[in-house]
Amino acid sequence: MANAKTFFDRELTQLQQEISRLERALNGYAPDDRRSQGTRAELRLEKRCAQIAEGLTNRAVDPVDVLLWCHMLHHKAERAHARSRNGSARATLCSDAWWDTLGEEQYLADLSRRYESWLRDKRHNGG
Repeated sequence: MANAKTFFDRELTQLQQEISRLERALNGYAPDDRRSQGTRAELRLEKRCAQIAEGLTNRAVDPVDVLLWCHMLHHKAERAHARSRNGSARATLCSDAWWDTLGEEQYLADLSRRYESWLRDKRHNGG
């Protein structure tokens, strides 16, 4: 059976590279540059994604167990995102919590798909 830690170590490396890129971009902005607000939000999301991936890396003993955890975290993020929409549509679209939970939900959905595909490839290729 494939070693889940390999997948998540690579995932963490990619996230750390993106975090470094965003931090460099923030350092290049003037204090009053409006682009920094969006970059800060993106950086916050990337750091949260890195925390998620790190938590899954620490659980990476049984690949199927990790997949179940990934799905469970995705479901939890979906519920948190739904709760963030309990106000009017106009107010929630501007909410940091709404965007943060949406980003987390999307990351976990993508991560689950990529990890499941990686597991299938490893099984079919004798990994």
